[in-house]
Amino acid sequence: MRIRGLRSLVLLGLLLAPVLPGQAYDPARRKLQGTAVRKLHEVATWCTRRGLGREELRVHQLIVQIDADDAVSRKRLGFEKDGSGVWRQGRRPTWPEIGTEKLGELFTRRQEIVNVYRAGLLKLLQRNLRKLDPGRRHRELVSLLPLETGLDEIVSRLDQVKIKGKRTLPETAIANARRPVLRALGSSCLAVASEPKTIEPDATEKGVGLEWKGTVATRYIRVLSTESPEGAVEAARATEAVGELFRLVFETKTAHRKGLTAYLVSSEQEKAHFANHHPNVSQALRTQLGPNHGGWLDAYRVIHYGAGRGARVDAACRQVLSNYVADAWKTTPSQGWAYEGAGLWLTHTVTGTRMTWFTRPESGSTAKEIKERRRLCKPKTDWMKEAKKIMSGDSVLTISAVTSRNSADLKPKEVVHSYAFCSYLIEGFPVRAAKIFADAASGDRLSIVIEKNLGWSMDKLDRRFSKWVKERPKK
Repeated sequence: MRIRGLRSLVLLGLLLAPVLPGQAYDPARRKLQGTAVRKLHEVATWCTRRGLGREELRVHQLIVQIDADDAVSRKRLGFEKDGSGVWRQGRRPTWPEIGTEKLGELFTRRQEIVNVYRAGLLKLLQRNLRKLDPGRRHRELVSLLPLETGLDEIVSRLDQVKIKGKRTLPETAIANARRPVLRALGSSCLAVASEPKTIEPDATEKGVGLEWKGTVATRYIRVLSTESPEGAVEAARATEAVGELFRLVFETKTAHRKGLTAYLVSSEQEKAHFANHHPNVSQALRTQLGPNHGGWLDAYRVIHYGAGRGARVDAACRQVLSNYVADAWKTTPSQGWAYEGAGLWLTHTVTGTRMTWFTRPESGSTAKEIKERRRLCKPKTDWMKEAKKIMSGDSVLTISAVTSRNSADLKPKEVVHSYAFCSYLIEGFPVRAAKIFADAASGDRLSIVIEKNLGWSMDKLDRRFSKWVKERPKK
């Protein structure tokens, strides 16, 4: 933005001034909030003067996201206060068509203010980590999620934007700004997850003949583990956390399956014993469990073996998420790219692991594929670095080719590609991502879905996705 006079210099100084560790949280937060709101009102005025009426209203929506009680923006959006002082939607404003001029400059002006506010609040939260209770910190992080509302429509019209003097794809700029929030939110969802209660196994579970050392339940899931009470608690809290992250990131609800139960066993022998002694395990499931690590007894109960607690926690998260994406989007293994990519992204954001894939078992894979899969399952493997290698190779994978496969047919590099593509959608298109996942699961070809939601051809999507992967920072 152009700086006009001493007042603007003072405001800019407030935006850029570091937050001192000794400052009280609430006053420092109000200062960040007030500065961002004042600067955004200037952007709203700038939009009005240039005939960008639709974007002016979107800026007022953003202001209300940051300060829910801003009277100017509330009234501009048609809200009125009732007798008790609560804002109620009254006359709704008329939304003009989106303008086509100055959108790049608008994006830059808006995002630079939002980025300073977001980075300042994240820094403030980090410096007050021990002073704030986890619930307050969680709510503050959630408040940062909707700051890009309304930008997807602009992003699809722009080829590049300028942020801090550097030209990038607009979805790169959005993803880079949102990524620290999403990572912090994953940890926060785990921190606020409820403490599971100890439960008693039912008669059938006792009759299986395994020693259930950990038997706990939350409002979402029952977990029975042959490892330890701590292992069961960790799995139960992690599954609650990935569910919360899913609901927050995609602004959706998830169906609660009463009696949902995960049986986590510690060895192949225990898996086989469970399969042979639980009365609800069919012969078909016994055959499936032979080469696979797990499977569903019915819509409510799943058995999984993992070599190590991390693998079992990861598996519990992926299995529960398979229910959520099916319920919310109707996504199934037929949409392998979304089933794997979104599930892996959500699990990794909470647990830091990507160990459970619903692809072909090792018994049906080549020695090279087994070696590659085991390398990728190590927590320290950088999947986005792997994606950059894939996008830079001689035979570059296309989105159309990968998204035409079901989960069982995906090879390791196609799983990485799916993970990277879902990261691109989730991080770079905060509003449209869920719609794209749901539309793709409805039966429409992905080319039709992308044309409807972004106005792009698949060739253009391939080019932008490839550029986004290459523009992504190393860390």
